[in-house]
Amino acid sequence: MAGSDITVSWNAVSGAKSYYVNLWAEVWNVTTSQFDYKEVWRSWVATTSVTIAKIDSNIPENLTCDVYVTAHELNMTTTSPPAPLPTRADMSENYYSYILPFLTP
Repeated sequence: MAGSDITVSWNAVSGAKSYYVNLWAEVWNVTTSQFDYKEVWRSWVATTSVTIAKIDSNIPENLTCDVYVTAHELNMTTTSPPAPLPTRADMSENYYSYILPFLTP
């Protein structure tokens, strides 16, 4: 879907083998009648960019999202997480805010 996808890129982190990329946004919750800040998309990648395709996401059009990228020393695209799994993951303090150009066909 050319023109409907968005590409996010960032600077490499020394020693990083993969990156956890996630989008967070204020999404209306019809049950509670309020906005909830929630993760709306996520992926592990082994490169310093990712293309988010409209066809692969459930992101509403014109949603403003915060993009968080976390570096990891293992390639999590090909490796299982080490045991025991952490109970908490610290996310990057740097973020980018986008209004996604996803348009309804």
